[in-house]
Amino acid sequence: MQKINLVMVNRYHQRTVWTFEDTMKTLQNTLLQAGYAAEINANFVDPDPAVTNILFGVGSAFAHSYEEIGALALPRNVVIFNGEQLASGSALITDEYLQFLSRYIVFDCWEANLRDIEHRIKLHAFEMPLFPTPAMGKTTRTDWQIEYDVAFYGSLNERRQKLFDEMLDAGVRIKVIQNVWGDALPDHLLDCRYVINMHAYDTNHLELNRCIRPLSMGIPVISEVSTLPVIGEWQDSGILFIPTEGFGRAVKEIIDAPPEVHMTAARKSMQFTNRAANAAHVRETMERVIAELTLMS
Repeated sequence: MQKINLVMVNRYHQRTVWTFEDTMKTLQNTLLQAGYAAEINANFVDPDPAVTNILFGVGSAFAHSYEEIGALALPRNVVIFNGEQLASGSALITDEYLQFLSRYIVFDCWEANLRDIEHRIKLHAFEMPLFPTPAMGKTTRTDWQIEYDVAFYGSLNERRQKLFDEMLDAGVRIKVIQNVWGDALPDHLLDCRYVINMHAYDTNHLELNRCIRPLSMGIPVISEVSTLPVIGEWQDSGILFIPTEGFGRAVKEIIDAPPEVHMTAARKSMQFTNRAANAAHVRETMERVIAELTLMS
């Protein structure tokens, strides 16, 4: 059985919240379903050439230096997972980061993200599909009732604040969840009918990491219109997409819709989470990449 080592690159491991956790865990779950021996380790790159290492968090504020990572992460059995929107205004998208990526095979959530950067650098990259998985929806609460229309978690920059204020003006009841990620998050979502997704940047790639937990729980997502991954049929995920113009009013219209609208969205999210095709999509991508790494070694 092929071993996949998912590596958390985090010099502050166990001392701070780490926002790549859900991405790693849901990919691990799907890899296991696809028949791989997948495990998560912090700051350990397996030197065995038969093991495929996938590194998360490279270039982030939590990561070790590129020199430190490069000394241990050899391109022959290492893939870098890029979780940043490459054409955004993020301060993390530096020439040094892109040059480091160019030394490795790269996984990305969105094929469109890779096209966005082609004018600047050509990467040897593959779209790695991410999906919600049943294990991501576990909760410790047994008693709850819907008290909020939507939940929001993440940073409120100027762009998001404008849409947030529109929702308040429209009378949407919003639960703001701060500094809660990973396995602790589901307990905080149970009293919300939907989770809201607003883009941080003008690049409009769907923020998959925000959608994983709620969809795994059967809580649908309301999102700004988004560019979706090519792989995985995310249009069938139960996410309700609305335009940026008139965002607050559109959210309120969904909240005030008949109960069958909410039920249909919730059922679609659960069906999407439990599809057998999800593991097949991940297996197909992994097989292609493992074949290329074999040629490199």
